[in-house]
Amino acid sequence: MILLLAIAVAALAPATAFATNLSPIEALGKNLFFDKNLSTPAGMACAACHASQVGWTGPDAMTNLGGAAYEGAVTGRFGNSKPPSSAYGGNSPILSLDATTNAWTGGMFWDGRATGLTLGDPLAEQAIGPFLNPLEQNNATAGVVVNKVEQSSYANLFRSVWGSDAFSDVNAAYDNIGRSIAAYERSNEVSPYNSRYDAYVKSGSGLTSEELQGLALFNGKANCVQCHSGKDFTDFTYDNLGVPKNPMNPFYSELAFNPLGASWVDQGLGGYLKTAGYDASVYEPALGMFKVPTLRNVGKQSGVNFPKAYGHNGYFKSLEEIVHFYNTRDTMPWPAPEYAATVNQTQVGNLGLTPVEEKSIVAFLKTLSDMVLPHATVYTPHAPSTMYRNHHYTIYGYVKPMHSSGYYLVQLNFYLKNSHGVYVYHSHVHARRYYYSSTMTKYKASVSLPHAGKWRVRAMHGDAGHSTSYSGYDYITVK
Repeated sequence: MILLLAIAVAALAPATAFATNLSPIEALGKNLFFDKNLSTPAGMACAACHASQVGWTGPDAMTNLGGAAYEGAVTGRFGNSKPPSSAYGGNSPILSLDATTNAWTGGMFWDGRATGLTLGDPLAEQAIGPFLNPLEQNNATAGVVVNKVEQSSYANLFRSVWGSDAFSDVNAAYDNIGRSIAAYERSNEVSPYNSRYDAYVKSGSGLTSEELQGLALFNGKANCVQCHSGKDFTDFTYDNLGVPKNPMNPFYSELAFNPLGASWVDQGLGGYLKTAGYDASVYEPALGMFKVPTLRNVGKQSGVNFPKAYGHNGYFKSLEEIVHFYNTRDTMPWPAPEYAATVNQTQVGNLGLTPVEEKSIVAFLKTLSDMVLPHATVYTPHAPSTMYRNHHYTIYGYVKPMHSSGYYLVQLNFYLKNSHGVYVYHSHVHARRYYYSSTMTKYKASVSLPHAGKWRVRAMHGDAGHSTSYSGYDYITVK
C-alpha cells in the first residue's frame, strides 16, 4: 500500500469507565451484556444471540436460514427456539392470568417462564436465565457467574452501583447482575423509540403513501393491532398462530437434552405452566401459545439481503413470508401447525389481503426500525500545510466515542485535486482499535503521499454495527 500507517492511541481509560449517555447501572449492564467471559467455556456473551445491528436478535445469516436456534457456549449444543429481541421488553408486566379475558399477560421468554414473581421484574429474571442454561452459556452455578464478575475489569463499577459488599451474598449479587442487564436493555441505547414511525407520530409526516397504507391495514383489515399494540407494538399476551414446526431445528438432534428427538413439540406457555405445577384446566388452554413479540426492529437488517428468521422457531425466513402466512394460512396448503389444538382461528388465517396490501404492510413494518446514530464525534485531522512527496509526516486528530465499548474504525481518506479542479478520492489509511473510554481519544498516522499537488484529508469514523460519521477537511500542498 502506498500510504504507510503507524497508529498510536492515547488516553485510554479503564474498562470501568461508563459513557456519558448511560447511567452507572446501565453502563454496568452493558459491560455484563458484552462480556464473553460469562460463559463456560468462555467466549459467549449475551450479544452473541442479541446483536444491535439486526435489532438485538440473532446476527448469523446461516443460522437464521436454517434451524434459527443458536449454538451455545459448548460446541454442538443448541437452544430450542429462535432468540427473541432483547430490546423493548422492559414494559412487560409480571406474568398473570386476567380473570376477565382469561388471557395470560407478561413474563419473558417465548414461554413466559421468566415470570417476574421472584425479582419483581420479568426482564431481570430473563437476563440471568441463559447463564445457567446448559444449551446457552452453560455455567454450573450462580456462584460461578458472580465470581467471574468479581474478577472482571468492571468489578469496581459493580461495587459502586450495588455497594462495597456487593459480592458478599452470591444470590443477591446474581440477582443484581440481572437487574443491571435489564437496566441496559431499557436504556436509550437499546430501546430508543427513535424509528421513522416515531418521527411520524411526532410530526405527522415522513412516511410514504405505501407505508401509510400499510399502517392503515395494520390498524384495520390485517388485524395486526389486535395483539401488536401500544408503543412497544405488543400487548405482552400469548397466542398460537399455527406456526409450523421448523424441520431444521437442531434441538431435534440433541438427544441428551431432548429424548423425544424430532417428535418433540414446543408447548410454549402451557408447557411452562404444566412444569410449574398448574392444574390441567389452567395449562391445557395455553399449550402451544407463545408470547406476542415486539414488532420494533422486526425489519432491521445488517445488510440489504441479510436473512432474519420469524416465529418462535424461526420457520419463516422473511417478513414477506410471515405476513403472507398470516394472510393465507387457511386458504393455501401451508404445513400443519406445530401444536394444533389451540390455534387462533379468528384473527388470522384468511385476511383477504391482496399482494399489494401485503407489500404495504411489510413497508410499514420496516419503518419501526431504530434509527442508527453515529456513536462518536470525529474531529478534523491536523496535517502539515506543506509536505514533500514520498516523505513521512504525522497527521493526527481526535475522536470522542459516545459509549464505553465497541470496535471503532478511524480512517483517513485522501483526495487529490485533478486538472479540472475537482478533488478525487485517491487512497486511505485505517486502523481498528478497541476504545474503552468515552473521553476524547487521540489518533495519529504516519503518512507518505506519492504525488505533488493539492490534497485534502478528512477522518471517517465507524462503529461496528452502526453508521459512519465524518470530520471536516484539512488541506495539504505536496511538493
